[in-house]
Amino acid sequence: MVDVCVLGLGTLGRATAALLARAGLRVHGVDTDAERIRGLAERKDVQLEPGLSDLLAVALQAGLEVGTTPVSAEAYIVAVPTPLDRDRAPDVAAVWSAVESLREVAPRGALVVIESTCPVGTAQAIAATTPGLLVATCPERALPGDLLGELTRNDRLIGGVTVDAAEAAAALYRRFVDGALHLTDARTAELAKLVENASRAVQVSFANEVALIADSYGVDPWVLRALVNRHPRVDILRPGPGIGGHCLPVDPWFLVCDRPQQTGLIAAAARVDEARREAVVERVCALAEHREGPIACLGLTYKPDVADVRESAALDIVRRLLERLGERIRVADPYAPPLAGVDTVSTDEAVGDAALVVVLVAHRAFRGLVIEAEVLDVAGVFA
Repeated sequence: MVDVCVLGLGTLGRATAALLARAGLRVHGVDTDAERIRGLAERKDVQLEPGLSDLLAVALQAGLEVGTTPVSAEAYIVAVPTPLDRDRAPDVAAVWSAVESLREVAPRGALVVIESTCPVGTAQAIAATTPGLLVATCPERALPGDLLGELTRNDRLIGGVTVDAAEAAAALYRRFVDGALHLTDARTAELAKLVENASRAVQVSFANEVALIADSYGVDPWVLRALVNRHPRVDILRPGPGIGGHCLPVDPWFLVCDRPQQTGLIAAAARVDEARREAVVERVCALAEHREGPIACLGLTYKPDVADVRESAALDIVRRLLERLGERIRVADPYAPPLAGVDTVSTDEAVGDAALVVVLVAHRAFRGLVIEAEVLDVAGVFA
């Protein structure tokens, strides 16, 4: 029997498994993607998170095991994706599949911790179908680009279906988390995770709506933001092309779908996000109509200085522009991985003879550019 079995070896699951192994625990990682498992086992895995490849190599050398099926363990951590379906409802099928697979091998009294973001009440429902197991939830708070630091430094919420489950989960996470652990019940922890990301999504949407308002008045949104934030109790976030990433565009819908009567503001934030994206596309097309030559789009990732393109507003806008303007669009991003249907060139090649340069992501690599063409700076690189 191993100490911990981690189900789901995406970026978060790999990092958690490696951190537990570094803490001296016997860890077995599980993923249904056989190619991913093979890459890990053969040490050929390429990680985009700083430090994760090295940590994984050390953990594998120290005995971290990986495979496609769970094994008997004292504790299980479920870290599988919970995306939205076509109707923007949460799809937790992978969570239930993981629970079903571990139920066959988990000894009585084992701990099951759900790290995947889930609708409120999921942990209780799992506990009802797994008698004899301790069920808890511990939502991650991790920022791409500093994943390992965030997983170890940040405070964590530990929500147990029972007090015993919460205490058992806390004992496990204390092995690698330096931040404070806050014990509560499972429903509160699940709701807290959703509220955290809904709060951030609403704040980003407000910043983007302010930018839309400023544009409509012919006011520079960056100058406006700087002046408004001089107020001692106002702190408007930076506007951008829209909300991106694996959490903010997704997690608020868990609440909207489950509590539509109580989430009018959260749902409205999603409408603002779509309006912002469309406004950027329309503005670029309007500017392009009166210019001849290439249109350079700088940035594809969902945030600066990372390689993550999940739910990226910049990528979405570029794809819409490619449909509208075709070969006139040149795209550059020093971080983004290869993407189907989006060819990229170097930044210098993109801006060299461009008639218009559209900055969609505030990568540091773009800050020192000398651009002769007109610039539409959606990300505030030159603000």
